[in-house]
Amino acid sequence: INGVEVSPLCASQISQSSCNGGPLPGVQQFVYEGDITLPGVAGDWIVYYEDCCRNAAITNIAAASSYGIRIECHIDNTNGLCDNSPVFTTLPVPYICANQPFNYNHGAFDIDGDSLAYTLIDPMDWLGGAPIPYIAPFSPAYPLSTTTGSVVFDPTTGQMSFTPNATQITVVAVRVDEYRNGVWVGSTTRDIQLVILNCTHQVPQVGSPTNVSGGYAT
Repeated sequence: INGVEVSPLCASQISQSSCNGGPLPGVQQFVYEGDITLPGVAGDWIVYYEDCCRNAAITNIAAASSYGIRIECHIDNTNGLCDNSPVFTTLPVPYICANQPFNYNHGAFDIDGDSLAYTLIDPMDWLGGAPIPYIAPFSPAYPLSTTTGSVVFDPTTGQMSFTPNATQITVVAVRVDEYRNGVWVGSTTRDIQLVILNCTHQVPQVGSPTNVSGGYAT
């Protein structure tokens, strides 16, 4: 389906995105669709998309442009279940300010009500899906440089919290496993690029409520 601009900009700035020839970050979203009838029953179906090559400016992978990208989902149709994969409701286009706290959630939603579990994994290369090694000290659990030397990640919600300490462009990959009544029924991977920029704006400060009348400030 034709690309739709999803640049993380205010509406008044869209005309200045790189998608429109401007200097601000621009992103287009493309959706690929198709109908496939699985020819049998198996516990290890893999549906994948892969392409070459990655952004040469990536900083947590050595010679990043020599690697491709692969994302995949795994399906087990031996159990006779009708299953929908989780849907990510948050666009994978975060632009982040250096030295400012940042929180990101993939917003995965499962229409079947399956339980979801999140795991940070190695990004995958194309033509087979081999894991791509990070440059030390980076790892799946620590994919970017932060002020604390760590990234807070919640495997139950997929929430990521961190404060980057420098400009950088990093790759983060996550796998979402879905369980129904405690039984694994499938998984979906996501591979995103985090862009850390130098920002000059003033961060808003949250103050205490004032002039409270007829109630209590908590």
